[in-house]
Amino acid sequence: MYLERKKQKKIEMADLANLFHSTLFSLERAIQETSGNTSMIVTSHACKFLDKIEEKKASKMFTSGNLEEAIDNFIEFTSGSDFFEHVEFKKINEEECLFEIKGCALAKSGVHDTLNPEKDICPIALVAGAVLKYYNPNSDVIVEPGKFTSMDIENRIYCIKLGSG
Repeated sequence: MYLERKKQKKIEMADLANLFHSTLFSLERAIQETSGNTSMIVTSHACKFLDKIEEKKASKMFTSGNLEEAIDNFIEFTSGSDFFEHVEFKKINEEECLFEIKGCALAKSGVHDTLNPEKDICPIALVAGAVLKYYNPNSDVIVEPGKFTSMDIENRIYCIKLGSG
């Protein structure tokens, strides 16, 4: 009976997106309840692993000459893809950036409506935070919980140099 069901239904993008987002949001909530700031924990560890994945995909986010080039490569890598219509990473001031995804296929698949992520952080915003952390190792990078709609995401990301008041 299990094999019959397996042949009848295959996982679809919406199912996969819900599965991955549910898992990540669950981890984020567990970290928030036990340790505090999710994004500082995740971004510091993510930048240690994402560069290894990059070797196979050539996205050049972690092998760029500087942060500005890395952000340009990140935007080029993600924007206009099958998943995201448009990605923006804007510097607001020395410590604050605005990260936005417009037309997110995962959001359109119903993930945001299903999971209601009010205090959660978009996984792609965590990657953006990891890029900032990678190029600013002596800073704390804080990705605020996002503003999620059924199509878009907006996150504020702070890069605060250690030792600054």
